[in-house]
Amino acid sequence: MNIEQNQPLSIIFSPEHSQSDKTYAFINGIEVLSMPSDLYYSHDDDDLGARVVGQKSRFFIDNSTALEIMQRLNFKWDPIPYLGMFGKWATVPDEKIKDFTWKTSVDVGFGYLLRLHFCERGLQMAETRNSVFSVSINDMIAETNVDIGKKRSVVSGIHLHRDYMVMVKGNKEDGRRDLSISLQLKDELVSELFRGLEILKLSNHDNSLASPNPSPPRRSSKSATLLNLLSFFGHGNAIATGAVIIISLVNIITYKLRKIWEDNCTDSGCKPSGLTEKLCRPFSLTEIQSATENFNDALVIGRGGFGKVYRGFISKEQKIVAIKRLKSNSRQGAREFWTEVETLSKLQHTNIISLIGYCNECQEMILLYEYVPNGTLADNLFGLGGESDYHSSLSWEQRLRICTGVGRGLDYLHTGTDLGIIHRDIKASNILLDENLESKISDFGLAKARKRNRVQSYVSTNVKGTFGYFDPDYFRTRRLTRKSDTYAFGVVLLEVLCGRPALDRRVKEDEQGLTIWAQDCISKGVIDQLVAPSLRPKYHQRA
Repeated sequence: MNIEQNQPLSIIFSPEHSQSDKTYAFINGIEVLSMPSDLYYSHDDDDLGARVVGQKSRFFIDNSTALEIMQRLNFKWDPIPYLGMFGKWATVPDEKIKDFTWKTSVDVGFGYLLRLHFCERGLQMAETRNSVFSVSINDMIAETNVDIGKKRSVVSGIHLHRDYMVMVKGNKEDGRRDLSISLQLKDELVSELFRGLEILKLSNHDNSLASPNPSPPRRSSKSATLLNLLSFFGHGNAIATGAVIIISLVNIITYKLRKIWEDNCTDSGCKPSGLTEKLCRPFSLTEIQSATENFNDALVIGRGGFGKVYRGFISKEQKIVAIKRLKSNSRQGAREFWTEVETLSKLQHTNIISLIGYCNECQEMILLYEYVPNGTLADNLFGLGGESDYHSSLSWEQRLRICTGVGRGLDYLHTGTDLGIIHRDIKASNILLDENLESKISDFGLAKARKRNRVQSYVSTNVKGTFGYFDPDYFRTRRLTRKSDTYAFGVVLLEVLCGRPALDRRVKEDEQGLTIWAQDCISKGVIDQLVAPSLRPKYHQRA
């Protein structure tokens, strides 16, 4: 459109519901744009505004806030014609993913709006079953146990989305930092429920979207020394100057290559410490393939966010073992892998799972444990799939013995070694039962070691673990202590007593959290309702 000099500029937005459900935009009387008014739907009237991650407040976008689309991610291969008009969508492979994490680099000092879009098929499925998901952003919990099916009745024909707002803080010198978004679903796949993800940058207090200018890097003392040497020799003969330059360059290149090698050590198959290797031997990938019949699915005895667990036979040692193979798209990685190898290889206790060996070859990360035939405590309490009609056969005496074993194992971790290990992920699915129903604590990928003789009683770290088992103090302060494990163990004791998981999405929303429900029963004086139905006859006989 050409606008002549001194010609007044007139921009008008006009909703014309009588003709169609659209809003029209006119510039100087010429129609330039028409947009459907039902382009997006947010939430109910009492749920407007984006949730601010890490706070209890909400953020409202008004006409003083400018937005810039930074990233768009499509969870499906088909195009998304209704999600905005400008920009392109990146696409992730349409894989069967329940737990999804995505990272992107953004400018520090700005707020960012994260918008999750739901697909039509996912909303239709949500009407007939619980479509529950959780969202965490930058290791902070944004929202948990969201049942999107409850919104379906009010959004028919409208594209539903959900908004979250997060502030990305940092030093000006940093310039940019990573922003991570994690989605966790119980039953559905990411590609079934979600259509796409948008990240929009919000203008700052100066009404600006401009990226901060990072401060120029300071010249290191090594660089200054090198320049002084070159300046000194520059007045001498050219041969001496050239020799100094060559020697300096060789030293710099050698130093850089060594740093790169050290940083990538765990990713390239390097070995752990000598002591660890003596206690826990490395296996070749060929041995693992032979033990699992080339990872035959018929030998799978368990699976989780990390990958599959196989029942394997090591012919050389004539021993049955459990082999855990880390999948490539797992949220766990090299750090958790080597943490478990280094930690478990130094532990020896009846109630701690024994690590036999590991394999770190051809980008495979595999752990070999002693074989425990009776599965996890969660399997024995709630069934292999957490079936609603499952009735555990564990007697009261067996449950007591299992819990006593877990307590002994935890005491050994906290006080039995100089390391002072905090497990950080105690839960029913990480407690294994052998042929005698002896309990064994497993999965040390998130474990933290703290010297027992240190004055400081806590470790400052990002919150990691499992929803339902989080210690509230650790979640609030990010200060990890042994009490965090003790709290999670208390939740496990409640699971054993009540016969229901820490988070039970099959019951009413206000009763889904086991600890909250238990506190409510105690406050109402109906403690007998806490006891699992299969234990109540024995409980009444003892009363």
